[in-house]
Amino acid sequence: MKRAILIFFSSLLVTVCFAQTSNSCDTVRLNNGVNIKNAEPCVLIAADYVLSQPLHGNSKVYHEYRSFILSWMEKTPDYTFSLNDKMMAICKEGDNLLLFGVYTTCLSKAAVQLKKDFNTEAIKLFVDFVKNPDNKVKQTSKIKKLIEDFNANKIDKYIN
Repeated sequence: MKRAILIFFSSLLVTVCFAQTSNSCDTVRLNNGVNIKNAEPCVLIAADYVLSQPLHGNSKVYHEYRSFILSWMEKTPDYTFSLNDKMMAICKEGDNLLLFGVYTTCLSKAAVQLKKDFNTEAIKLFVDFVKNPDNKVKQTSKIKKLIEDFNANKIDKYIN
């Protein structure tokens, strides 16, 4: 009986020790200007998480972070986000519709980090993501052209 109790408490201790701890970003509310501004560190945390995951087969946390980023982008008065037709076409081509969420994540991360003139950095983050084979992005002709243009420093047409 003592062994059973010891095993039970040991199992409970291990479970508690390895449980995922929640961070302060889990409770961020974007209901006023102060909260939106104070959410910028959480935008970076969410963006880093999203950009560290492959394009397909993601968890609930991934989708919650993408939703959080989109909500923040919609509500922030500090940045203006413009979606370029060429970038939208890249996201629509082939099996890459989920790239739209990656692109908006890149925009938000670059905006928070640089504060202004962030579109070039967003394209760089996006290119880094699509080039990484671990992210399982289908290399369509438009993605290949974007990478080629990026390498040739000809990305003006991808920026509004």
